[in-house]
Amino acid sequence: MEYGQSHEGKALKSLENSLGLKIRPCGLFIHPKLQYLAATADGLVDEGIVEVKCPASCQDITPDEAISLKKFLFWKIDRFGRYK
Repeated sequence: MEYGQSHEGKALKSLENSLGLKIRPCGLFIHPKLQYLAATADGLVDEGIVEVKCPASCQDITPDEAISLKKFLFWKIDRFGRYK
């Protein structure tokens, strides 16, 4: 977890550059009716939130390699090399 937290800022900046989006910082979101439910995202973009993960198990490979090696099961590359 320490590795991930120490690399989060660099990962956010890299994501901004690769997607051409401005990621805005944010704080705590509390559900308006169920105030015991809350979440902190790593940032906000035009149409949603950003949550960055920097697992130590991927520290020696690129994000594209991590996706190809199925280190991130929620993010895939299609046969044309595009992220899905």
